[in-house]
Amino acid sequence: MLLPIERDWEGRLLPEADRALVMASLVTDELVVTFDVPYFGDPPPPSAAGSTPRLWEHEVVELFIADEREHYLELEFGPHGHYLALELRGVRSIVQQGMPLVYAARIELASAPPAVRSGPIGRYRGTARVPMSYLPLPPARGNAYSIHGAPDSRCYHAHAAVPGDRPDFHQLECFTPLEW
Repeated sequence: MLLPIERDWEGRLLPEADRALVMASLVTDELVVTFDVPYFGDPPPPSAAGSTPRLWEHEVVELFIADEREHYLELEFGPHGHYLALELRGVRSIVQQGMPLVYAARIELASAPPAVRSGPIGRYRGTARVPMSYLPLPPARGNAYSIHGAPDSRCYHAHAAVPGDRPDFHQLECFTPLEW
């Protein structure tokens, strides 16, 4: 399954350098998630790599997977080895968080960073292995997002647009069907 992130949260096409790709596949007893995302050099969370609360406040790529109702899994992955896995039953209703998984990422800096700091300075690529027991069944729809920037100038990108006055990634009606 491929979820390209080619637009901002409102649906406007992104410059090529800002686009990302999230891939997921069901393998035996786990979900394998890989991604290739622009790296903007935001500061990492102040904690050690691993499961990190409120990771969405930092540079991150996210994958949401839902069933046909309101049971869904939110996965977040940062460039410095931080991750977060949340199980939700109902919009924004967390029933479990901080679930362990296997995750590794690497940052690849561009040989010539952009002269203006607004563009990416490289890419980060990662792989996560998520136990199948975390997934809502059947995993029917999803969306992917990337976030970066300072708190007062955050940039929000999406696979499928999430219309509204502000970015709201928990709009399950905007998720697209997943094709495994």
